[in-house]
Order: sequence, then structure tokens, then C-alpha cells
Amino acid sequence: MASNPQDEVRRAFQNLLQAYMQENRAAFMRLVSDNFEGNESALEDAITDDFRYLDNIRIDSQISRVAQFDRSFEVYFTFNRQVTSTRSGKVLRDAAASTVSFVRESDGFKLSRMAAPLIFGLSGASEVATAVTAQSVGTTV
Repeated sequence: MASNPQDEVRRAFQNLLQAYMQENRAAFMRLVSDNFEGNESALEDAITDDFRYLDNIRIDSQISRVAQFDRSFEVYFTFNRQVTSTRSGKVLRDAAASTVSFVRESDGFKLSRMAAPLIFGLSGASEVATAVTAQSVGTTV
């Protein structure tokens, strides 16, 4: 039975979350499109810095919908994030609503675009985000 593209996109998003929470930069970057709309090297630098400055990354997300626009799929979601600062040892929490986009490539769906507030790459938000989610809520970690 053929898989539903929206289900595949949901799985791709979950795989990104898992790689990020496991602080696995290589696995995360394999899930990013070569045609990422932001600066791909800035994204890689930003998640590397996230992993340097944040520990015990926990993100609970809830996808509200997946919508197809031409060749891309937009994932609309909310999330609650908890991290520990490696500098201060403080536990930091935030919650927000945002969007990410995926495109189908030969080896599956890949991240092609992220809107602020960012769920990944917090350390380089100005170079990574390509849009700002209109209904964004929450506070920055």
C-alpha cells in the first residue's frame, strides 16, 4: 500500500526532532534539503552551537496540520521546549507555534524552510529563519 505523503512528512518532522534531541548533528543535517531556503551552513553552525550551549533538550510538539503548496509541504505545529543551559545550569522553558516546510527528494522528505520562532538552530536565528510565523506565541529560550 502506498504511503500518504502527509504521513511521510510527519515522520520526517519526527525524525528531525529525534536527531536534534539526541544532539546528532550528522543525522539532523542528512534530513535537510540541499535546496534549504536559509543559509545551510549557518543552520549547521547554529545547531552545533545549540548542542554546545544547551543540554537535556526536550521538545514536545503537536502538529496541527500539514498542507501541500505546489511541491512543498508546510507543517504547522506548536511545541513546548525544555533545555538546560550549559553555562548557568538553569533549566529554561518556552512554548511557541511555528511552521517548517519539507520537499520530496530522491531519498525522502527533507527540511527546506523554517519560520521563526525556530524550533531548531536557536543560536543563529537571524541567518536560519526565512519567515516569521504570524500566529507565533511564546518566549525565546
